[in-house]
Amino acid sequence: MSVCKKRVIRYDDKTKVLPCDQLYNLFKLAGWIDGSETDDMLKNFNVPFINSTLAASAWDNERLDGVVRVF
Repeated sequence: MSVCKKRVIRYDDKTKVLPCDQLYNLFKLAGWIDGSETDDMLKNFNVPFINSTLAASAWDNERLDGVVRVF
């Protein structure tokens, strides 16, 4: 018999400085990027979120599971 762990997703609408590597992975999983990004683009991947009016993120412990932003 397997035991299912209950996942607890935490939502955050205060933090806009999100980890670039985790944002990149979300975009890659969604198929929104093609892998042609430069090092500068990767380093600044979170800038649009920092400059947004609102950024809301969903976290599974320390892993970024989702994000949305409002211009």
